Amino acid sequence: MALPVAMLGPTVAQAQGWPTAANPDEVFLYPEESEDPVLLYPDDNSSSAPSSTPPLPNSPNIQPTSVRSLQLIGGEVLTEAIAQAFYRTQLGRPADPARLERIAFAIDQWYLDNGYSLSQVSGWMIDAEGVLTVEVVEPEVNQITIRYIDNEGRALDDEGNPIEGRTRERFLRRELQLQSGAVFNQNDVIQDIQSLMALEIFENATVAVDVDEESRETPVVDVVYNLQERLSRSFQASGGVSTELGLFAGVTYRDGNFNGRGESLRFGTQVGSRGLVFSTEFTSPYRDSRPERLGYTIRAFRRTGRSVTFSDEVRLANGDDARERHFGGGGSVMRPIGDWDAELGLNYSRVSIRDDSGDLAPTDELGNDLTLDDSGIDDLLTLEFAVTQDQRVNPSNPNDGSVLTLSTEQSIPVGNGNIVMNRLRADYAEYVPVNLFNTGRRQNPEVVAFNVQAGTVLGDLPPYEAFDLGGGNSVRGYGRGDVGSGRRFFLATAEYRFPVTGPLGAVLFTDFASDLGSGSEVPGDPAGVRDKPGTGLGYGAGLRIGSPLGLIRADFGVNDQGDNQFFFGFGQRF
Repeated sequence: MALPVAMLGPTVAQAQGWPTAANPDEVFLYPEESEDPVLLYPDDNSSSAPSSTPPLPNSPNIQPTSVRSLQLIGGEVLTEAIAQAFYRTQLGRPADPARLERIAFAIDQWYLDNGYSLSQVSGWMIDAEGVLTVEVVEPEVNQITIRYIDNEGRALDDEGNPIEGRTRERFLRRELQLQSGAVFNQNDVIQDIQSLMALEIFENATVAVDVDEESRETPVVDVVYNLQERLSRSFQASGGVSTELGLFAGVTYRDGNFNGRGESLRFGTQVGSRGLVFSTEFTSPYRDSRPERLGYTIRAFRRTGRSVTFSDEVRLANGDDARERHFGGGGSVMRPIGDWDAELGLNYSRVSIRDDSGDLAPTDELGNDLTLDDSGIDDLLTLEFAVTQDQRVNPSNPNDGSVLTLSTEQSIPVGNGNIVMNRLRADYAEYVPVNLFNTGRRQNPEVVAFNVQAGTVLGDLPPYEAFDLGGGNSVRGYGRGDVGSGRRFFLATAEYRFPVTGPLGAVLFTDFASDLGSGSEVPGDPAGVRDKPGTGLGYGAGLRIGSPLGLIRADFGVNDQGDNQFFFGFGQRF
């Protein structure tokens, strides 16, 4: 008998013909909560009590004999002690068939409440000696199968061959709570689906349950996990002419399921006539299945780009735009602390401000310093610590729950600049499912989402480390950094996300940000000399398109000064 995952829980009991709820006038009390551990009826002598559990086959007519002892058959999760607690009011008293029926029903409900949705009392009888025999059926998990499916839900390809997956089966089985030989518990299955989706390598995960009641004396359960993998690997080649590199060629490789173990590897490089840039990162996440092992990330980079803080309203002395070059690397380790995911990292970056030719430019055309060190080069070594409490449903495209991140970043004075600073940040997002049009689905759920961020910097502040406000990940409708660059900031966003058709979704949004009047506290006042407003409001609409590469985002925003911007990227704004 095959049961889809949707039938787990009370629905299973209904499908089997078992009772799942008492009369509305009844009150259920657990053994530890009542002297009489059964369903209590308004009239305890009522003949309308449910008769859900038959006596054992060939049981004699029950005479008014006293129940002297209890014998439990087939119980594993229902231990002798628990059974004794249920039946203690009958021990040493004349047998009451109606009450014994209600106790059996209460045990069935106890199974359901504890997740053992396929277990039940199969029968009971009292012999002439007063021995009450209660037999229960607790189906055990027999076989657990991992099966890969395509985006149409098929387990076989067009040639009849099984769909092959990249993920290692040994790795997946280590993540499963459900184990062969254990009594089937639907809570383990639900936890397994959540754990598999949390790996962020599957587009979808479902379960099929098959109960074999015929081939063995005791029913057993076969469980199949159907997994649809995401397209996690991509390769891109590029080329052209850029201001930073001149004539260049580049490659980018990403793999979100590296080595078939849910690890991620990202590498990109561009080589040009004026230099080289690259970025590489490898992450091996922490896994609850291996609590003795830390998760970790290692990274290295050399990147150059036009400065967001020092935008082109004020240029360098030679008329060029200011460009930031960052060269360095770092690493971090991760593990939970209670209900929080914690990360501790050490990072180093050598930061320099340069002109279009790559020459150092320590000041702008107004004589404002662009780095803390007079040479135009700063050394920034930081120790970072962050904790996150993630209660989102489907983190890649949340449809419920919330996530809170708190972080601190303390610099260690070394090299040029001798920088001593501490950066504090908080980021909170909440997702509220709504049903205004009854069209929500997993790929494009109908959700109202809120995000609030705030931060401050204590101590030294290199101007390029200011909080830049405005842009596709800040206030849409403004260009990157066009709202302000401050020592402190506050940012708030509200979005209404809803499906349109198929993989196409849409969003209505409004963003607000402020530097809280701290722009002038940044050395050189880069926001003030560029007449940035310091506060900004944006609103607009966008599209979300599900694709093999992930969720594609396109937003059009209008700001409170009447200007507008179009933004394109991947993933939700938050």
